[in-house]
Amino acid sequence: MPEPNLPLEQEESLTRQLENYQRSLRLIQERMSEYALKTDIPIHLVQQERECEANIQRITAALTSQPQHPAPIRSPVSAPAELPEPAGNPFTPGRVVEPARFVGRKREINNILYRLENMLSVSLVGEARIGKSSLLCYLEAKLPMLSATDKRYVPVYISMNTMRTRADFCRTVLGALLRQIPPGVAAEQTLRLLEQKTTPSMADIQTALGWAATGGLRVVLLLDEFKDMLQHGNEFDDAFLGTMRSFATDPALPLALVVATRQKLTEIEGLQAYTLNNVDTQTLDLLHPDDARELLQLPSDHPFSAAEVRVGLDAGRNHPLCGRVACSINRSAVRPGYCIKQMVHCMSMPSAP
Repeated sequence: MPEPNLPLEQEESLTRQLENYQRSLRLIQERMSEYALKTDIPIHLVQQERECEANIQRITAALTSQPQHPAPIRSPVSAPAELPEPAGNPFTPGRVVEPARFVGRKREINNILYRLENMLSVSLVGEARIGKSSLLCYLEAKLPMLSATDKRYVPVYISMNTMRTRADFCRTVLGALLRQIPPGVAAEQTLRLLEQKTTPSMADIQTALGWAATGGLRVVLLLDEFKDMLQHGNEFDDAFLGTMRSFATDPALPLALVVATRQKLTEIEGLQAYTLNNVDTQTLDLLHPDDARELLQLPSDHPFSAAEVRVGLDAGRNHPLCGRVACSINRSAVRPGYCIKQMVHCMSMPSAP
């Protein structure tokens, strides 16, 4: 039976969940490939692989059964069939930007790196679609190469809107962290037992962080959609928040947090108590004009002329989403009626405050 029409916000949430399950599946399968024989693969990895595949199939079925929305600007899954993402197109709006095509935010990145060199946490604040998720994914991919220190960073990206239980969160953190523990830091049998736990706890994360400290690792949790965990307050309660705060402020544990929200933590009911005394707030606003121009000049299979770049800058108004929308519209110029409609929609989008 077809799925009923979903609200746009729920459809976007499903898309983000799908991306996270796909990322988790890749990590699980990479870990499974390390075993010479299939019979050596821990049962918990097999179970996690099956769970991810089942969730990917379920979400894909739900999304593909939805009618396409008339305004592709709002959601990556709502793009009309006439505008597929061709090879070499860096301008698909609404999706998390590939790290290789990430532009701008140099000041914010430098500020975050300065904080992380001292293992201090950061609160990343910005309106929807301003680029918070793209920045976190960029840090996940590039942090080990961006830092000037000789310490090894272990960045772990987690979208909290995909976490339903505390055990889910702990399992995700441990799945990324345990594989990075250097040989000899912990007994192999102890590591294997922790990997195989079906309901890991925050105490297990603390144990793994201790191993990370011994191995000279620096763990950075990049927590996207941080507010969404309040939807499961019975799991992510004050005790959970208190433990996270304790871990992040314990000088013996090599942990820093970068949490992304649309509002400041002090303005979110249920998270005010979580605010760390030494947390630094980085606000994502409009792109610098030079960065907006760099966005429009990204290498692609349809390089824009100087005139097209000017049109894109006027329409994009230094907003990362509007800039990508304008570029995508430019690429679809064979459909002038559609382009005019979408350009008007783009121009009517409010600028960031």
